[in-house]
Amino acid sequence: SEPDYAQGVQLFGFTVPAFVTRRAETRVRLRQSQTLIIAGLILDTNISTLRKVPYLGDVPYLGAFFRHTSWSHVKSELLMTVTPQIIQPIPAGAQVALPIERGQMTPEEVRTKPLSAPDVTRPRLW
Repeated sequence: SEPDYAQGVQLFGFTVPAFVTRRAETRVRLRQSQTLIIAGLILDTNISTLRKVPYLGDVPYLGAFFRHTSWSHVKSELLMTVTPQIIQPIPAGAQVALPIERGQMTPEEVRTKPLSAPDVTRPRLW
């Protein structure tokens, strides 16, 4: 979503912008940690900006010398990535402890434990 001031609402002297929403829908089957990229949501925007000298820019015919209109073209594309992480469902009626309910951790719980990893060797030089 992005703000759209042209469709905004005036509220207490301020413009509250509306939001442009882009949507995509698809059905896919993914395995754990596979990534899906959804692309192609393209938005083309043409913006015109009028600058003028106060009062002189409003004079008919002569005002054209005191005002300037500039145009800009903005093209944006929205990419979405989805990476599923499969979790185990919580059984109905199970008590789930919130982080604030589990109490303060002891220093022993905070320390990390070394993993049992194989020895690392250097490559041989022939």
